[in-house]
Amino acid sequence: MKKSIAIMLVLCTLLAVLSLGVLPISAIQIGSIGNCTWTLEGTVLTIGGNGGTGSTSNAPWGQSVTRLIIKPGVTAISESLFQSFPRLTEIVVEKGSQHFKAVDGVLFDKNMTKLIHYPAQKGGRSYTVPSTVKTLGNEAFYGNARLVDISLPQELERVGLNTFYGSVCFALGSQNGVVYVDNCLVKVTNQKLKELKVREGTKVIADGALAAAWGLEDVILPEGLRTIGDNAFSWCNNLMYISFPYSVNYIGNSAFYDCTSLELIFYRGSQSDEADMYVDANGNIDLLSAEWIYNACYESDDHTWGDYYVTKEATCKKSGMTEHACEICHTREAEVIPPRHKFSNDLAVVTKTPSLVRSGERICLCEGCGMQKTETIDRLTLDEEVRMPLAIVAFILLVMS
Repeated sequence: MKKSIAIMLVLCTLLAVLSLGVLPISAIQIGSIGNCTWTLEGTVLTIGGNGGTGSTSNAPWGQSVTRLIIKPGVTAISESLFQSFPRLTEIVVEKGSQHFKAVDGVLFDKNMTKLIHYPAQKGGRSYTVPSTVKTLGNEAFYGNARLVDISLPQELERVGLNTFYGSVCFALGSQNGVVYVDNCLVKVTNQKLKELKVREGTKVIADGALAAAWGLEDVILPEGLRTIGDNAFSWCNNLMYISFPYSVNYIGNSAFYDCTSLELIFYRGSQSDEADMYVDANGNIDLLSAEWIYNACYESDDHTWGDYYVTKEATCKKSGMTEHACEICHTREAEVIPPRHKFSNDLAVVTKTPSLVRSGERICLCEGCGMQKTETIDRLTLDEEVRMPLAIVAFILLVMS
């Protein structure tokens, strides 16, 4: 009898424990990624181990995570992994971490100079990025469904790739095919755009912001812009002219890669100022080999300009240039002369002689490339029709005399 009672008590206890969820065996998943381990309990993901996750976008835990806990031994997390957290509301960094810090559920590096990730479902409609932050990481606000207003630091230096992609701010920031978020130009979505004057107050052009905007031919950058990110203008192979402010001090890796038409750089600073500018040598040969016009001015409201004079003749295939100078401060301003053919009447061949009743035609040749152009010769007037034979008769009489 006592044995039966003991068995019943054990069974009742086990049923009670299971009903309370103390042993949710089926709800716990574990695994490893790079040098890290991970545990998913319900919708709470904990990443531990000693080292980093490696450069991967493969998220074996699925997309149900609402809370992320990072243990002290973790040294690095692949930024692309944050695409797998569409339901994330909070990030926690356990005490003792030497690499990460979480403030109000937002993930930063230890010194808070880089914002690594803002959860996609974190509450609140506005957010001010701390003034210590110099860099926004790749995917930092990726897919954020709540923020409608983000204030970025005035001293922000870098904005990574796809930082705001898929977010509400990305959708709200579009202006005629150009996306801005506060003081950052994030993306040009209109690939047919030919001319772009970047809005005043822009401090940073994000990595890849204008990549493959193949329609662009002319870009004016505002004073105060400091950073042109990695691959910012890559594959803009119709871009011919760009105006740089004096304030630009960083041009990233392959920022102007494959900009094969780039011809003239109008730069507000001097040649020595340009030498102080950091330009990543990797992938920027088209920028460095273009012709730089120093001390150029492209805002003429406050100047008294003199007459233009040609400083470079246009040819059949290359643009020319004219300049004029401010009579007060001697600032120079340049204008482009589009490529043009030079047709000469000396090389013209009349193919149809004009008369009183019909126009004539002649074929003119370009002095530079030999291209042909057909021109119309106006009809003769009545006076000309009469004067021509009279002149011939007069000449004959003069010779006979």
